[in-house]
Amino acid sequence: IQSNTIAGNAFADFGTGCDVTNVSILSNTIGTNPDGDLSTSYNNRAAVTLCGYGHEIGRVAQGNVISGTYAGIGIINSGTDPAPPDSKNVLIRSNWIGTDPFERDLGGLFGVLLEDTFAEIGAAPDEEDSFQIAAQGNSIANQSLASVVIQRDALTPPGGTSVRGNLFAGDPPGVSIRLRTQGQIDCLDGGGSCALPNDFGDTDLGPNQQQNFPEFDAAQTLLNSSTGEVEIRYRVDSNLSDSSYPLQVDFYVASANFEGVDLYLGSDTYASADAGSFRNVAIDPVDPFTPVEGFLRATATDSEGNTSQMSEQLITVPEPGFGAGVFAGGLGLVGLAGRQRRMNRLL
Repeated sequence: IQSNTIAGNAFADFGTGCDVTNVSILSNTIGTNPDGDLSTSYNNRAAVTLCGYGHEIGRVAQGNVISGTYAGIGIINSGTDPAPPDSKNVLIRSNWIGTDPFERDLGGLFGVLLEDTFAEIGAAPDEEDSFQIAAQGNSIANQSLASVVIQRDALTPPGGTSVRGNLFAGDPPGVSIRLRTQGQIDCLDGGGSCALPNDFGDTDLGPNQQQNFPEFDAAQTLLNSSTGEVEIRYRVDSNLSDSSYPLQVDFYVASANFEGVDLYLGSDTYASADAGSFRNVAIDPVDPFTPVEGFLRATATDSEGNTSQMSEQLITVPEPGFGAGVFAGGLGLVGLAGRQRRMNRLL
């Protein structure tokens, strides 16, 4: 399904049955007018609703603009074989969801809703190339409740939904990625909290195994004025028995307090030898002259695709400079700088 304008339908603007597999949806405008600048999706379903497995929504340089007043994309489990990790239900990459390349507001309640399913939203769990991570990430914006909701039973089999390299703008505070157990009452229902604090050793179960997010050593996370690098000291409190190592830790900058992230910095591989311990990485270069500061945030993704919610500490860092290159040091960090702020992605 390529290069179409699809909108104005009562149930969903595009959908598949659960016996359908391997559908590619590329370079379309879905739920909008032909110019892609006005939402025309007014139903109570996701604009794109998929079942089955092996689907892809968007590729690098072939992303879709997707708008839905309820949700942009909804994925439900089909119970079909082969089961993950042999096959993901869907790959979602390089799309604009609730926005477009010009940053217009096409949002609804949710960006991506997943129920009892396995997916890759952005880069794969084992991707280490920062340019690929950035290019495959989606821009998800202007959602009034949450950008990504991953909902599963309390006891879940191995395998999860990875969420890597995506940019989120205009989120409600603290709800870029929500891991939610079915039947749970939380902030999305107007009651309770959407916070998911880390637990000791990461032994709890639930959606994405409720993977713990990275924790920063605030005193050792700072700009090195001599080298121009942002030095980050962090750890992930996840036992070897409760997360599948190695973990990929993705770093972002949020220009507003907890309201999403609008700059991807780079990623670091957190090996089994590091489990539970603090690790030092550095991002170079950083423009020391920029007047803009932001808040450092991060996610952790294990090798089975279980991505955490966003980290909850407020760590202020300078903004990386425009026109900068990539630093790949002996510590294993690959940092992407030179990207424009806000919702622009590598194409």
